[in-house]
Amino acid sequence: MSNESASNSVDSPLDSSPPWFRFGDSGFVTARSVAPEHVSATANNAFDTIIFDDLLADLSTDDGPLTAVTSVHVEVPVAILGSDPFLGYKIDFRGTCIKSAGSRAALLAQVGGATHAEIFQYDDVRGGDDTDWQALVFSFEQRPNKDSGVPVIPLPPLSIDVTISVQRRTTDESVTLALDSIDVTAVRLV
Repeated sequence: MSNESASNSVDSPLDSSPPWFRFGDSGFVTARSVAPEHVSATANNAFDTIIFDDLLADLSTDDGPLTAVTSVHVEVPVAILGSDPFLGYKIDFRGTCIKSAGSRAALLAQVGGATHAEIFQYDDVRGGDDTDWQALVFSFEQRPNKDSGVPVIPLPPLSIDVTISVQRRTTDESVTLALDSIDVTAVRLV
């Protein structure tokens, strides 16, 4: 890339240049209500996808409690391989919410240095074709490049904490909130 066009462009996860960043194997550290076999990850240099096949809070039966909570913690090893300045992580959450008017749901996620809340209020009915949701978050993690002369401290693992909470007013109501996947892309200046 020439100096004239090298201003503040951002890498694409499909970039064919040599790897400058690498996600390691996701380590399933702790979880409540989710077994390790229900989490998988695929890493491709600066792009990582973490897939959950059973991370949800569900109150869809006529009996049972009025509230439910589930949470998960995942750590992903990371390494900067190149000398370009690392800016942080672009995080894309995808999930499903099905709920009646007398219920509410919330997802609270902490990824790297960013916190995000996805809220589904009472009176908001979701079902049929209106069940998918998506949220985009950026975790700013700017670090000096290796050639700047400033000592570079190694990156800690990318820490991901997610809590899902659902509540209904009566057992006649229903609500299910699920997190299906998290896509994480490392972003740099080139």
